[in-house]
Amino acid sequence: MASTSSLLAPERPAPTLSPDAGRLVACLPVPALLVDRAGAVLAANDAARGLAPLVASQALRLANGEGSGRIELKEGTATRWFDVATTRLDADGVVLATLREATLDQNLRDALVESRQRYRDLVEMSSDFAWETDLAGAFVFVSHDRVLGHATRSMIGRRPADFLIDPQMEGMPLPFDQAEPVDATEFWAVDAQGHPRCLMTVARPVFDAQGVHSGTRGMCRDVTEDRLREADLAQAVQGASVLGHILATMRDAIEPKTILTSACNAIVPALSAAGCRLFRADDTGALSLAVAIGAAPPGLDDSGLALASDDAASCIAADAQYRRNRKGRIVLWRDAEAPGWTQAERALLRKVADQLGVALAEFAEREMLERLSTTDPLTGLLNRRAFGDQLRRRVARAASDKDASQGGALLYVDLDNFKQINDRAGHERGDQALKAVAALLGRSARPTDLIARLGGDEFALWIEGADRAATEALSARLLAAIAEMREFNVDQAKPFGMSIGGAVYDPASGEDTDALVARADAAMYAGKRAGKGRLTLADPAGGGASGA
Repeated sequence: MASTSSLLAPERPAPTLSPDAGRLVACLPVPALLVDRAGAVLAANDAARGLAPLVASQALRLANGEGSGRIELKEGTATRWFDVATTRLDADGVVLATLREATLDQNLRDALVESRQRYRDLVEMSSDFAWETDLAGAFVFVSHDRVLGHATRSMIGRRPADFLIDPQMEGMPLPFDQAEPVDATEFWAVDAQGHPRCLMTVARPVFDAQGVHSGTRGMCRDVTEDRLREADLAQAVQGASVLGHILATMRDAIEPKTILTSACNAIVPALSAAGCRLFRADDTGALSLAVAIGAAPPGLDDSGLALASDDAASCIAADAQYRRNRKGRIVLWRDAEAPGWTQAERALLRKVADQLGVALAEFAEREMLERLSTTDPLTGLLNRRAFGDQLRRRVARAASDKDASQGGALLYVDLDNFKQINDRAGHERGDQALKAVAALLGRSARPTDLIARLGGDEFALWIEGADRAATEALSARLLAAIAEMREFNVDQAKPFGMSIGGAVYDPASGEDTDALVARADAAMYAGKRAGKGRLTLADPAGGGASGA
């Protein structure tokens, strides 16, 4: 059996550093070090002395692989980069490694990559699109995946003139191949569906390292809708002096409703009509009467006029459109013995109808904005701000009416044990309960009354002309009705209900709205403290509250 020592390979002696190698390292002007095959530093010049222990193993790895490369060195929170070149000096594996700090280069490269990514992200998110053409005027870059419905890959290599709406424009100077800067130039192109599109572009020439023009790059914006609106407006303001008068009448009005009425009042005499009907179209296209001037012609009522066509009972009609969508319909008529409608009169009505379409669209938008600003989105009731505004007007009107004996009553309603519904049955169930209460209040009130959701589970009612007896009767009905809403109970020991605080308003008292609100609010909280599920009426002077 062989001895253990005979099975082991003889150890290679550690490399010895020759004086010449040491002097070579010391004389190099860049950081340099000698590393043995085990990664130990044999020598390092002054420039590399602090770095040598940190980079020795990485330098040896490079020597065993690609021979050179860039290494990363962490120093606390900072990072330094070095380009390392390695050379084997002898058969024992001694490696000479020279270093060049590349931190600035690496930071600049990282910043450039980040800047390019930021630019790419911003361009892709923008509705505008960037482009670049070569010296021949063909696209070499388009920023978006699709431009005007065209796939980008189908545009690369083609000339911009291929996308013009009129091929005859190809010989005209375009911003895509100019050697001078181009600012805010417009041209008409065609989209993938064949529709004309107006594009505004800015462009800058591109030059190579020798200063020779090599292409153009720029940005485009689709301004079609802007130009169409401008064209529609320009066409609308043209026409006879009659149209100018009608438009002036419409411009003098402020409110959309007034604009509609003023326009109809102006066009009836202008076209020698006996009467006019203006109808509004809802989202489904159904028509409803907006403005009525004059008695309907024999044989036709308002519903018939909404469907009337030209020459039906001496009628003339035109749809009021906005952006090709019908917003309404205007119908005029003359007496049976009156002359028929001329082509000029029909054209004038169509122009007026175009303006009415804009006014109707604005009317609908104003109504929507007003509805959003004055109503609670969940219940459709008035919100706190709108209720406060209308309450002040009601109180002021009652106070100014010297003959009024009773102004009304303000009720504050706070739901009892509502939080349990949200906490135990979920907010969706809580919303259903709020909607049910809103419906109950709506059924119990009259059209002349005001109903609001003040927020959360608080509601308010203004009962026009109500006295104490009427207030107590209405409150009793509300309390009885909500007691029947057992489906919302989540704890039979704490049933779903309401507490009502009421304040009857006396116009002769001189009480202002804030004081009235404070009385009703205080009465409601007094009822809450007294046991919930009841009506509590405040004394007129605000000195106390009585339960009911």
